[in-house]
Amino acid sequence: MRSNAEDETPLVRRLRLVIRRSEQPIIAGLVGISLIAMAIYFWSQSFVRSGLIDIDQAAPREQHFLVDLNSASWPELANLPGIGETFARSIVQYRERHGPFGSHQELMNISGIGPVKLKKLRTYLSPLPISPSPQPDSP
Repeated sequence: MRSNAEDETPLVRRLRLVIRRSEQPIIAGLVGISLIAMAIYFWSQSFVRSGLIDIDQAAPREQHFLVDLNSASWPELANLPGIGETFARSIVQYRERHGPFGSHQELMNISGIGPVKLKKLRTYLSPLPISPSPQPDSP
């Protein structure tokens, strides 16, 4: 008849050396306390989450910002209301061909931008610098 010591694999023998039978109830108790503590933590966190605002139901906030027509890139211009990527790229191309904008009225030279769209955009456009009038050459 073989004893229990002979039936044990080397792994079981090593584990017996690491965790003694007298220490097993202590370890089981610590594991149980840890599981209870984690359950209490997650249960308490569920009450914290219940107070969050549902983003889909939150009232939209209007952002106000100013964009400089003469220095803004097309992604910045595309954020303006009523201006998408196409109009934004058209504005940048117009600026590259004709130079900096002298007034906001020049936007109406771009196809698709009329008085109504310009009126909506004015609140988002920063004031343009007043360009000095050309001086006549004096002899």
